[in-house]
Amino acid sequence: MIAVVIPTIRGREALYERTVAAYRACGSEVTIITVRDRPTIGQAWGDGADAALNVEGVEFIHLSADDVEPHPGALEAAAEAVRFGIYPSPRIVNVDGSLHSCGTMGGGMLLPECGNDTVCGTSPFPFMRHEMWTAIRPCPRIGYYADDWLAWAVREQGLEVRVSRGYTLTHLEGTVGRDRVVRRSGADRAAFLQAVADRALSPVEA
Repeated sequence: MIAVVIPTIRGREALYERTVAAYRACGSEVTIITVRDRPTIGQAWGDGADAALNVEGVEFIHLSADDVEPHPGALEAAAEAVRFGIYPSPRIVNVDGSLHSCGTMGGGMLLPECGNDTVCGTSPFPFMRHEMWTAIRPCPRIGYYADDWLAWAVREQGLEVRVSRGYTLTHLEGTVGRDRVVRRSGADRAAFLQAVADRALSPVEA
């Protein structure tokens, strides 16, 4: 069972419905967890992933968005990568089929077309076993850099971040709410770096 966490906010209803339909088309082993109107995606992902821990039979947690469509076989490819000890970074295309990114180094640095298993920095749409979420939670309540923090945390747990080309998504690029996210990007960056420092120091302090 794959729990797909979909954060959404008011004004993006049409995108949300399109996204949910695409995930439901992936099959009966997908359960949708909708998280509404949180101030940041980090908080929404955290609340949704915590809820997924209480769903019987969930093996994987996929942290998505309300403007994302998985391609056929995408979730299976991500799950297979996780079984091999990989934290998969997706290949993402735009609505017109052109490339958005094929992995990312984090901090908004997107990779062009590259081979399967290319080492990279983060995954814009995290996919992990539910046990991994238990080990790394909670996610900082930030917008930008929430994905970077999660990738850092899973690397600390011994996983490699690599491109999984079969884990292909279309990003519909919703714009409602984006200006609010951009305005807080500087503060989010500072919070991200502090969260990394706090977690890195906590074993020593304990």
